[in-house]
Amino acid sequence: MSQRSSSPWPRLLLAVSAVWLVGSAAGEARADEKSASRPLFAPPMTLCTGTPGNRYHRVGQQIAAALEGVIRIDVATTKGSWENLERLDAGTCDAAIAQEDAYVVRRFEQARDARKAGRPASETALHRTAALYPEHVHLLCNRAVTARGLADLGPDTRIYLHRYGSGSFLSWRLFATLEARYARLKAIEVDLTTIVPRLAREIAPACLFHVSGLGGRTLKSANGTYGDALRLLPVVDRTLHRPAGPERRQIYTPSTMTARTWPGLLDGDLQTQTVDAVLFTRGAWREKYPDAARALDAALIDVVARLESAASPR
Repeated sequence: MSQRSSSPWPRLLLAVSAVWLVGSAAGEARADEKSASRPLFAPPMTLCTGTPGNRYHRVGQQIAAALEGVIRIDVATTKGSWENLERLDAGTCDAAIAQEDAYVVRRFEQARDARKAGRPASETALHRTAALYPEHVHLLCNRAVTARGLADLGPDTRIYLHRYGSGSFLSWRLFATLEARYARLKAIEVDLTTIVPRLAREIAPACLFHVSGLGGRTLKSANGTYGDALRLLPVVDRTLHRPAGPERRQIYTPSTMTARTWPGLLDGDLQTQTVDAVLFTRGAWREKYPDAARALDAALIDVVARLESAASPR
């Protein structure tokens, strides 16, 4: 007669095996649940942004990271808003970041060209997916300017703008459309990398009209080196709040720039305008990948919240 073993090891091994099997099954269930929330083959998207390292490009990389495994996003570098909108219309971008006023100017010019050609305007269906962050209008003037703000600039004041197609160039184009007296000022395209020292040296009244997020390199250079020769002037004009564009939206919003933002260029808080940097997506892409479009919309809520948090004063 064999003696029954009293060793606890068989029972212990059985217990461990049971726990392992339960844990493994639970892990597999979680993995299955996670994978079920993602498409088996992540759809592609070409996201057009800006020059390498600028804010549009950095934000595009954040969007791509937030949707990793859900959408295969190729963050494409471009020259900025105007090229992005052209590429959206051409279908070489599925999504793009652009200033909202650039979108309005493009649609206005497309309608004008169609009228001249005697044909109906052809517009690509674009979806205004999310306002990402505000960009601020800066009016940086030399000491020869005696006006108190943009609305008071004399007719002899030169307005310097970054190159054709830049956000600042397009904002000035819409400013001049909304208020005719701005169109009468002489606007000159310049190289943004050299204009600040040039502006500080000039003895004739001149201003740089520049649209950017707070903390941009151009204003940082002016604030740190040329505060004795340059100053920021208010941009206050209710005519800028007229609805514009296909959706008849108010494009510019009044805002306050605090003195601590640019202490070398400001003696106190400054009233100006902001315009949204917007993510646009092609309607055709959203129709082709409706689940991915919903995932994009959901992810952008967190991306925008992080951008707002990073911009908040500490």
